[in-house]
Amino acid sequence: MRNHLPLFLAYDKVRALPIVRKYEKIFGELDLSRIPEFNRGIGANGNSQHALVRAFLIRLIPDPL
Repeated sequence: MRNHLPLFLAYDKVRALPIVRKYEKIFGELDLSRIPEFNRGIGANGNSQHALVRAFLIRLIPDPL
């Protein structure tokens, strides 16, 4: 069984989790300046392209647990 966390944690405790620190370090080095944040053409703005790239990276990087 994996480690379970309580439903609510203080913000500083969440930021101190190893998995959060790992992704903050990765995203801090990531340069997304060449990717527009939102669609600027015809149609709805939709989701943030930066958030989609980050979600894709989280999905790709294996969880060590």
